[in-house]
Amino acid sequence: MTRAPGRYIAQLDGDLQNDPSDLPRMLELARQGHDAVLGYREQRYDRPARRTASWMANAIRRAVLHDHIRDIGCSTRVVRREAMLALSPVPNLNRYLPALLERSGWRIVQVRAIHHPRLCGRSKYDNLRRGLQGIVDLIRMARLAAQHARQAESRTHGV
Repeated sequence: MTRAPGRYIAQLDGDLQNDPSDLPRMLELARQGHDAVLGYREQRYDRPARRTASWMANAIRRAVLHDHIRDIGCSTRVVRREAMLALSPVPNLNRYLPALLERSGWRIVQVRAIHHPRLCGRSKYDNLRRGLQGIVDLIRMARLAAQHARQAESRTHGV
């Protein structure tokens, strides 16, 4: 990321479930003044158990972090390079990037992203393993989000 020369950084998933055709529209929104344009999967093509687990994880995360991110698991996004570089790099917390951006005071907008059925490969996570790791990550993220909120407050008020 630090080597990315452009003004914006675009991200997609690696298993082709997210559609790259969303990126030009998202880039245009970023150019209109948003620091981050975040996708959300309104119509998902995952198994019912995966959708249910995702819904529960999003609800728990919103309750703990007090964020307004619809779908933290959607990796389709365009973020201004400056915003990405301002965040503390934390291993394995990429999924929480949208919540951290919001908590840090960056201007975000959420847009519908196209989601496709998985055509090849397998997920690296099952619901149990993902849930257990998610709890540990959420605790780490809550601490980090509080730190970033304090920094955003001091930037806004010049403290």
